Amino acid sequence: PNTYYGMTFSGSSSYTTFVDTEAARTGAVWVAANDGMLHAFNADTGQELFAYLPAAVITGGISNLANPGYGSGTPHEFYNDGQLTISDVYLGTSTGWRTVLVGTTGRGPTEAVYALDITDPTNPTLLWERSAGDGLTNSSYIGQIVGKPVIAQTANGVWSVLIGNGYD
Repeated sequence: PNTYYGMTFSGSSSYTTFVDTEAARTGAVWVAANDGMLHAFNADTGQELFAYLPAAVITGGISNLANPGYGSGTPHEFYNDGQLTISDVYLGTSTGWRTVLVGTTGRGPTEAVYALDITDPTNPTLLWERSAGDGLTNSSYIGQIVGKPVIAQTANGVWSVLIGNGYD
């Protein structure tokens, strides 16, 4: 868990309890890989705990990896090479503190960002995924996200994901 000790904001009074509770959780190493997946490995044993394949990657041409000509006749693509951010977030009195991972697909053709609740690294939960191809409002504005996402509580008290959009 991150360190929010001594700070005052919504949920700050219960943060030390969250940290004490989560101190014994399984340590995990999270890696976005060019097989299109986000992988979680046990930090002590190296055993894979979890893999997540964003929906945008499934529909974005990952089947090309099975092509025998991949890398020569079929050009290499970046499927999930974006940067990851992990932060503790306070999601209100009913949910409390959670540890959230936000990742992007980076330079690939899928143009997506996703968030998972990884408070229990052996049983993560998808919170949301947005992509240029999801058809939702403003999806056409989502580009290749190559910068590191920022998770922050904004001035209105809402926890938000802040990202750059595309090159330049």
